[in-house]
Amino acid sequence: MVNNKNAKVLAQLMSDNPELKVVAKVDEEIVADDGHSWWLGAVGNAEITSMYIDDE
Repeated sequence: MVNNKNAKVLAQLMSDNPELKVVAKVDEEIVADDGHSWWLGAVGNAEITSMYIDDE
């Protein structure tokens, strides 16, 4: 794994909470174009917070 503090925190959170999904939040300007199927970025802050996701 990348020798990066944020990546290590993310890996530990994933290990400690395998039942939770990982949701990446990215700036709209980075992924505004549908012309690409993937994007490359860096791991920023990793934390567990709450989200509400509606099927609609």
